[in-house]
Amino acid sequence: SGKLRRDRGPPQPRGVASLPAMTADFLIGMGCCVLAGVFFGTNYLPLKQVDCGDGFFFASSMSVGILAVGAVVNFALTSGPVTEPAEFYPLAMLGGMSWMLGNLMTPTIIARLGLGLGLTVWDLSNMILGWATGSFGLFGVQKELVSHPWWNRIGLALCCLSLVFFAQAG
Repeated sequence: SGKLRRDRGPPQPRGVASLPAMTADFLIGMGCCVLAGVFFGTNYLPLKQVDCGDGFFFASSMSVGILAVGAVVNFALTSGPVTEPAEFYPLAMLGGMSWMLGNLMTPTIIARLGLGLGLTVWDLSNMILGWATGSFGLFGVQKELVSHPWWNRIGLALCCLSLVFFAQAG
């Protein structure tokens, strides 16, 4: 063929995204993190202003809200008929149950520790459990291998140390 081809550079290996695509994905990911930080950081603010009693009504309201959003997302993402049930994951159910128990304790924790320290302890415990899941391969998750495990552990220790400093500041 007598057509001229433009030089597009070396061919990309299969499964490797180009730099502009990775940059766009990175920016979308960072934007989603900021959005989640704003909304997840403000969902407990009404608890500081209103007496929630023992927390059962708060926990049940939060659970019903999560169930409603989950149902909408399930219907939106279902590829088959709406009447077709979604696949059931028992470990996800146990995770949701433990999260609901945490929500049950939230009003008491915020009343005793305060909003800042209470949510910092909550977030640190989530981070440690996530780190342990990836590092040790818990709950059927494949173990993540890192190139410098001691940097990984130093980062975890610094996060735990930051909680100590945060608690002393209040």
